[in-house]
Amino acid sequence: MKNFLSIFSLFVLLVSCANEEKYKTLKEGVYAEIQTNKGNILLDLYAKDVPMTVANFVSLAEGTNTKVTDSFAGKPYYNGIRFHRVVPNFVIQVGDHTETSTGNPGYVFGDEFPKDASGNLLYKHDDGGIVSMANGGPDGNGSQIFITHRSIPHLDGKHSVFGKTIVNSLQLQKLKKNFSDSLALSKAIDSARMAVVNKIVPFDTIHNIKIIKIGAEAKDYNASKVFDEEFAKFEKAKKEKLAEQSKLDEQRYATYLEDKKKFLAQMDEGKATKTSSGLRILKLKKTNGKKL
Repeated sequence: MKNFLSIFSLFVLLVSCANEEKYKTLKEGVYAEIQTNKGNILLDLYAKDVPMTVANFVSLAEGTNTKVTDSFAGKPYYNGIRFHRVVPNFVIQVGDHTETSTGNPGYVFGDEFPKDASGNLLYKHDDGGIVSMANGGPDGNGSQIFITHRSIPHLDGKHSVFGKTIVNSLQLQKLKKNFSDSLALSKAIDSARMAVVNKIVPFDTIHNIKIIKIGAEAKDYNASKVFDEEFAKFEKAKKEKLAEQSKLDEQRYATYLEDKKKFLAQMDEGKATKTSSGLRILKLKKTNGKKL
């Protein structure tokens, strides 16, 4: 029994070391490794620039999201879920337990489209391996995500981009040994990071999503807390927008009533004949049947 425990401990140690090697050259930040029946897909997540969307995805993956319906509470949302929509040379989509493209985790949240100082989108659907939110329309995000096979620019500004596929440290090390030319290396990296994405077919399965946190700041990252805070901001902004829209509608209606009053006065509406139906008829000029 003691020998078995020693061997098991050694095995765990070796696996742990191997995992550290896989991620040792990654810059500080939050990552996700989607473990599927076809292999693993490593994602670089834009946690700082797209906070609500990334926190939603991570908290669902970890099973810590507080907004989900009771049936999903405390459970890693994506474990065992299938890629219900795969369109060749377009996208692979996952995140709907109903597999109808209409399911959600029990809530919806807003879009995030961060921009630079010039007003341009920071992240676009400009390459294969772009990770983005599937939705049912503006501010209709939930749990469904997709990964692109190629550049799809018409999705920009309609779906929130929150990550991209990358290669792990061991893959990168191996590729650098095999390709000295920078252009060839770049192509090899693109091919490697897209390898599993391109293998996915309808109803392939996600076994697990491993969240990787590199650096002190990332290790303190609490996805559930961040999502709750960002979601509260979204709800507040939505209420303020509705209130502002209601105020504008009231102002427009008041202007309409004032314009109507002026028009009726100008037309001498007081001299109009009112019918039983409420219709008012105003004779502008009496001609005694003569043509004008």
